[in-house]
Amino acid sequence: MADTQEWVMNALEELGERKAEHLVAYDVKPMGIFTDWVVLATATSDVHIRALSRYLVDRLAEAGQTPRFARRRDEPSHWVVLDYGDFVVHLFLAESRAHYHLEALYKSCASITR
Repeated sequence: MADTQEWVMNALEELGERKAEHLVAYDVKPMGIFTDWVVLATATSDVHIRALSRYLVDRLAEAGQTPRFARRRDEPSHWVVLDYGDFVVHLFLAESRAHYHLEALYKSCASITR
């Protein structure tokens, strides 16, 4: 079974292959919050964000990882959250990512970019 960092790297790779932008994963274990890793990615449109979400859920499910929570992926959205327990993936449209600026919460954490 893969460890959490391997799952995160897999998610980054899958999102990158589908043209997600500004990919970054933060190791938030030192913060002692509800998860170990937070992944942020930007989609270029509503259609793109839904496609990324569907694709990532399907690809990780094939490898044995299913989300504990996922907002309905067939509805229009500017922000989709996929909670896998040990890691959480946030898919944003650029305007929403800039508005919520989650990076500021994790600026002291180690990160991996793609």
